Amino acid sequence: MLLENDEDNRGLTIIPIVGMGGIGKTTLAQLVFSDSRVKSHFDKQIWVCVSDPFDEIKIGKAIIEAFEMDARNFVELESIVQCIHKCIRGKRFLLVLDDVWTEDQEKWENLKYPLTGEAGSRILVTTRKREVAIMMRAETRIMNLGVLSEKDSWFLFSKFALFDRDMEDCEGIEEIGTEIARKCKGLPLAIKILGSLMRFKRSKTHWEEVLDNELWKLEDVKIKLFTPLLLSYYDLPPLEKRCFSYCSIFPKDYDLDKERLIQMWMSQGYLRGKESPEKAGQDCFNNLAMRSFFQDFQKNDESNELRNDGSVGPCKMHDTVHDFAQFLTDTECCIMEINEVKEEKEQLNTVSGFSSFPSQSHCFDKKVRHSTLVLPMKAELPSSICNVAKHLRSLFILCSRNATFNFGVLLPHLTRLRTLTLSRCNISILPEEIGQLVHLRYLDLSGNRTLEELPNSLCNLCNLQTLRIFRCSRIRRLPEELGKLVNLRHLHNGHCGLLQGLPKGVGRLTCLKTLEDLVLRRNINNGYFSIGDLNKLNNLEGCISLRWCGSLDVGEAAKANLKNKKYVVSLELDFGMTFEDTRNIQDEILILEALEPHPNLSYLSISNYRGETLSTRWMSLLINLTEFHLKDCENCESLPPLGQLPSLQSLEISYMTSVKMVGAVFLGTETEDNNEMIISSIVSFPKLKNLRFSHMNQWKEWDGSAFARKNTSLRIMPSLYSLEIESCDSLEAVPDFLQSTPLQHLSIKSCLMLSDRCQNGTGKEWFKISHIPNIKINYRYVQKDNCVSHDNDGSDNSLE
Repeated sequence: MLLENDEDNRGLTIIPIVGMGGIGKTTLAQLVFSDSRVKSHFDKQIWVCVSDPFDEIKIGKAIIEAFEMDARNFVELESIVQCIHKCIRGKRFLLVLDDVWTEDQEKWENLKYPLTGEAGSRILVTTRKREVAIMMRAETRIMNLGVLSEKDSWFLFSKFALFDRDMEDCEGIEEIGTEIARKCKGLPLAIKILGSLMRFKRSKTHWEEVLDNELWKLEDVKIKLFTPLLLSYYDLPPLEKRCFSYCSIFPKDYDLDKERLIQMWMSQGYLRGKESPEKAGQDCFNNLAMRSFFQDFQKNDESNELRNDGSVGPCKMHDTVHDFAQFLTDTECCIMEINEVKEEKEQLNTVSGFSSFPSQSHCFDKKVRHSTLVLPMKAELPSSICNVAKHLRSLFILCSRNATFNFGVLLPHLTRLRTLTLSRCNISILPEEIGQLVHLRYLDLSGNRTLEELPNSLCNLCNLQTLRIFRCSRIRRLPEELGKLVNLRHLHNGHCGLLQGLPKGVGRLTCLKTLEDLVLRRNINNGYFSIGDLNKLNNLEGCISLRWCGSLDVGEAAKANLKNKKYVVSLELDFGMTFEDTRNIQDEILILEALEPHPNLSYLSISNYRGETLSTRWMSLLINLTEFHLKDCENCESLPPLGQLPSLQSLEISYMTSVKMVGAVFLGTETEDNNEMIISSIVSFPKLKNLRFSHMNQWKEWDGSAFARKNTSLRIMPSLYSLEIESCDSLEAVPDFLQSTPLQHLSIKSCLMLSDRCQNGTGKEWFKISHIPNIKINYRYVQKDNCVSHDNDGSDNSLE
């Protein structure tokens, strides 16, 4: 149905997947979406999470952004429709609309109108309501998902419940497990969650207790629907129950960031009394994830700020799990959507429990402690919100990119607030009244790109633990008395490109664990934080990014004692300079040597370095380094001996414009003065999987074979999986040792000489690479049968 050839049918084909919550609609759609045959069939694939309410403008912007366009300036539906039409014209597309609820024909037609791609285009819709499919006039193509059979239910249940168990451990519990799985009534989500619970039940008695639990006998409709979830929830310790329930403050389909969530839990006092609240939060999050309360984990995503510390990317809560969390919190948590300016009695929609818009009075109940406000364009805060503001402990405001509102009116009423999120709310001025929120522990201002400074009153927030100003790209200064925030643990200031420096007092914040971007000055007496002020901040962890390292004083750099920062696992050293600074190349060599990190480091980036050598005393000591980026070091004529690093898995080298030879020194088999290392057996780059060279125009020779022939015990890159070479015009050949690597993917782009020499059958270097399964030269996949295939979109998507 999805891949049918219907050139004669110019209409748009809509395929609805219909089934109850937790039945697996989204999972099925994801499997289809990621299938290699589907990827090769469609020119463009788009995934949009819809949920309730159905917002044509929001959905339209998501479609536009799927084409890598900036949709922030689109405010009217008409302009969005026109843009979508231009984007998809002439393309065969697959659009997935996940979790559609609306039966409003007019809203659907507004969105459907521009979706006129090439014949064969498809819209895949997931919904719990058959009426949605009928409204879309797609009832003849409905795919009804039924429940799992008892056999399949047990199979899925056992994958989770019996995970990592010996056969002996399973004796006597399979029959009980089959009965428990049957009680889930074939719902995959319920089976998965209950199976995850049983993984922690080691004895037959514990399994029998779950099977005989009185919850199975309750007739209440809501409780009966959530029985498997309740059983798993009641098995949680009190801390994990509170932390899970708090997640009901987020809208459905919201990307949950582990680090942010833990910091919000901290701000509510849930992790109070723990020796390390962050560690307790991580354990709590991991346990909830193991019980399947979180899902759809993503890997290092660009939108997810800094992920060089190896932490997981965003995740989500399943819709049914989200409903369950809201069921637990009842009137304590509330999500309100503020409509465009109208009479106040018509201005609110409430999302709570199971129905989309129940009684508005729920929003103004004095029992509400945690609230989310969703503000579209031209929305204003209703004055009645002030009546309950004084009871709130958390306030989360989600704005349209073009929305504006007078937040200063609400601030004086939030006297008990502990958690405040104003991320991407188009704030240009933060009112002085923010300093009155003395109980505030978490403040998120990230993504407010017009915010230029923070008020001095912010320094009155003596309980503040987390301050996020990430991507506040116009912010120039921070309050001078920031050092008064003695409880501050996390300062997220990455991507604040205009920030002139950090206040001197930051060096006194000994509780500080996160300090993302260190903006440094050579003059240590100008009231700004200097590199030497890092001396006492030994609790720093995660990522440290040092900008303008080339302007540092060598003595101050040594005083920083980076080698004592054992919790820092990611370090970025940018030696770029400001216009007013002068550069001493010899100083940079000494500065780099002085910035020795702790051996626990797992990620290192060095850029804009102007020294003549990178072979520092400490680089070979980084035994835990897994990823290394080296960029724009224009005076270095050779690469450091990175082959000695035992844990290195990913290496990217770019814009090293003076390098002409990559050989034995790079492999770690020879010193820079050409003295061979005395070895009997060595593995160079033992764990390297991904290697990338780019924009190295002087690089002519890549060799390691001569030394390998003299030392037959030498193994080079035995784990190599992917190699990319881009814009290296002078490179003539690849090394012989590539033939003995398990390389699976080779990409050569914009390399004038090498591209010709690696052509199938005719190139002089072909015999060295012919064993590699996937070879791409100048955006074309080279097939072993001499067929060359273009990517479907004309660029570089795999045909797999």
